[in-house]
Formats: sequence, C-alpha cells, structure tokens
Amino acid sequence: MSDKIDLKNSLKKLDEIINELNKEDFDLQDSLDKFKEGVKLIKGCRKELEKTENEFIKIKEDLDE
Repeated sequence: MSDKIDLKNSLKKLDEIINELNKEDFDLQDSLDKFKEGVKLIKGCRKELEKTENEFIKIKEDLDE
C-alpha cells in the first residue's frame, strides 16, 4: 500500500469528523479518537500539498530555464 493519500477522500473524512465533533451528544473517548484521526488526516494532507507544491515549483523552474 502506498503512503500517498487521496486528498479528496481525506478532506471528505475530515468534514465528517468535524460534523461528528460538533454534535452536542458525544462520547468523550470517541471524540478524542476522532480528533486524533483528524489530526493524522491533516498532517497527511499537508504533506501531500507540500509535495505537490514542490512539484509545481520544479516544473516552473524548468520552464524558466
């Protein structure tokens, strides 16, 4: 399995987690678990976005040569 994440699905899952955490009736442990999952997804999304940004920069630099 690849370490590369599916950004679209990760953002969708983050939206679901946010909606769950905004509910008034929640289980504390379940909320903590969802929060941890959300943090993990955010880190993965950031990593993927940084990688993509670096690819764009490299392509632009190649174009400017």
